[in-house]
Amino acid sequence: MNNSRRRLLPPMGALASFVAAARHDSFSRAGEDVGLTQSAVSRQIAVLEDWLQLTLFKRKGRRVALSRDGQAYMAAISPALDSIRAATAEALSRQSNLELNIATLPSFGMRWLAPRLPALATRHPELIINFAAKSFPFDFAGEDFDAAIHFGPADWPEATHDLLFHEEAIPVCAPSRL
Repeated sequence: MNNSRRRLLPPMGALASFVAAARHDSFSRAGEDVGLTQSAVSRQIAVLEDWLQLTLFKRKGRRVALSRDGQAYMAAISPALDSIRAATAEALSRQSNLELNIATLPSFGMRWLAPRLPALATRHPELIINFAAKSFPFDFAGEDFDAAIHFGPADWPEATHDLLFHEEAIPVCAPSRL
């Protein structure tokens, strides 16, 4: 970004302090909103006023109120701030699509699935993997799983299923019982 374009954007910290102070008519309460002290908010407002060459607040003792210029500036930037909030909410909601909730039997999950999850996480670092061990049949309608690994007949209404592999079962007996 070149300097002429950069000069058209105020310092974002000062802007956040201004918006909070305008909303509360208080630098102290604005500080609680943005995680700064009252004096730090006051300094941020001074930076913004200097940057804009405007007096944004009328100060009367410990009370503050938006000046006419402050009211006009707040009215002008509010639609942009609303757009930023909406875009941020949309971006955050898309992140929830990057979450994978997997349920499986405890022994299978620990012995087969869990050792493979780090490789999946490496290939897809944007993916949040939640793993739940369940000893009973899964209910996709009543539980929040994206996928489940279970054994038994493929009788899962409204679910797509694929055979991973055939289970091998062998009898084992203590030598003294033979």
